[in-house]
Amino acid sequence: MNSRTFGNLWGNVLKLAFWGSAPKAKTSFASELLPLVVTKRSGHGSDIAILQEEIAAWADDLIPDRTAYSTIAKLLEEIGELIASERMSDPEELADVAILVLDLFHLQKVDMANAVRDKMSINIRRRWTISDNGSASHIN
Repeated sequence: MNSRTFGNLWGNVLKLAFWGSAPKAKTSFASELLPLVVTKRSGHGSDIAILQEEIAAWADDLIPDRTAYSTIAKLLEEIGELIASERMSDPEELADVAILVLDLFHLQKVDMANAVRDKMSINIRRRWTISDNGSASHIN
């Protein structure tokens, strides 16, 4: 799997985990994603868990009194900028969103890798319908 495919899959993981939707895939999305979701990496922790810890340490130092609400407000601002810009594929803009999502999980004391893995095990078994705008909704 190349980095672009992994990046697309990661984006879909976030969409499925947080909004319950993902774009219609030309290939079998679930069959490509399932091994990534249900298999934990060996070693001390997943890359996501390590990244979550690094972001939390930085954010705790920079903004120690932030709340989940203030983080969500900033996340919505960043998503708005992403939608309004012509840079929806800009790695830095996408990273801003990912950083805030990872920090939100930290603030809520939720391990993102496990939460996404658990949610994906549910989503993979669901049936989905694709709307005219390209978004997906589960039908069961």
